[in-house]
Amino acid sequence: AYRVKHLSMLYARETGLINRREFLLFSVEEDEEGSITLTTAVGITLQSTDINVL
Repeated sequence: AYRVKHLSMLYARETGLINRREFLLFSVEEDEEGSITLTTAVGITLQSTDINVL
């Protein structure tokens, strides 16, 4: 078995726009060999009107 420890934290804040929030995700993984990976992701609330299917 190969073990990986995973920790994450999601932050959110209001943008001042109706039904819109901004998100920031931090993710840290450490494997059994001690290698550490840090990942970040930024996002915003989407509405169905934001998506245009062609």
